[in-house]
Amino acid sequence: MTSVNLSQAASFDSDLALLADNYQPIVLTSGDNRLAVLAEFQGRAMVSSMSGDQGNSIGWFDRELLKQDLSEIENLNVGGVSRLWFGPEKGPYALFFEPGTAQVAETVHYQEAITTVAFDIVNQTPQQVTFEQDIQLVNHMETEFSFHVSRSVALFDAAELAKSLAVTIPDGIRAIGFSASTTLTNAGNKPLSRQTGLISIWELGCFSPNATIAIPLSQPLTEVTSYFTPTKASHTKIVDETVFYKADASYMNKIGVPPEQTKPIIGSYNPELNLLTIVKFQFEPPEDGSYVNSVWQDDVDPYGGDVTNIFNYGLLANGQPGPFYELETSSHARELAIGESLSHYHNTYHFSGDQQQLSILSEALLGVSLQQLQQVFTATN
Repeated sequence: MTSVNLSQAASFDSDLALLADNYQPIVLTSGDNRLAVLAEFQGRAMVSSMSGDQGNSIGWFDRELLKQDLSEIENLNVGGVSRLWFGPEKGPYALFFEPGTAQVAETVHYQEAITTVAFDIVNQTPQQVTFEQDIQLVNHMETEFSFHVSRSVALFDAAELAKSLAVTIPDGIRAIGFSASTTLTNAGNKPLSRQTGLISIWELGCFSPNATIAIPLSQPLTEVTSYFTPTKASHTKIVDETVFYKADASYMNKIGVPPEQTKPIIGSYNPELNLLTIVKFQFEPPEDGSYVNSVWQDDVDPYGGDVTNIFNYGLLANGQPGPFYELETSSHARELAIGESLSHYHNTYHFSGDQQQLSILSEALLGVSLQQLQQVFTATN
């Protein structure tokens, strides 16, 4: 298990200076809260702080990578606390494999619209920035798409934060909350079709590892969806109506929860940082329940996918755990007529302070206490 030395953790102002070397970071502010956003990477939220410019950064992005010339790097994976992708990753309608290629790890291909397209700023206030851009995508069966994307990243003030979660924030608890809201409009010359491929809005956030994740369930679940590698009892447990996951970045794995068991909230607790993280998201399943399927298996329903995913980074070449885990949510997919839109919001919250008060928040939002989160993988079966 790795240890995070808070005295050596990156500060928000040092991260901001790093980003400013090659980009023009937008800093949203509310009181002591800060959120750095880059238009250059699709209006991506990169890192936040609850303690002003000199406070510790919350979230992960590849600092060493962003010091380099990125023009010749393929499949750029920068990270960030809230980034925009589009699904599906795998399958007959995959967006991450070029037409005619075998769908194996060696042929993964990130399209520009998924990684490096800069978004135009159309409106900006101290707490919110709105972007727009026209993008093109092509899926594995050569279906071409044209979309207009509108994306807003907003930093909540204290009242907005509490209202958006319908909770009272206890005294002495530091809190930050921000929203990434994306609308995808069919700007092509024909409707989207299930037979040629649908698209989902996919939002992902990278955070420091050694956290335990809780995924509340709307009804019992026998097993989670596994991606890349089999699930392990050491890292995945279903207790009553909660999925617990050990996000230690020492075992490359991904899990998912389908719409039938989804509640529109997930969260994690990192005891080394004393940080409770909550993600609340838009969940409006259509009548046909279509969620794109990105499992790395053949012969699966391409529209029988998951709503929430957890990605756990694996061991590095030197045997050390990877630098992050991800909290991911996806919109549903549907046949968009010309000019019709699909939207998805993904709100991220962090809380730190007195553990008893944090536990009250955790129970109110996730249905589990901090004690449960810290002991679920150490308790005797």
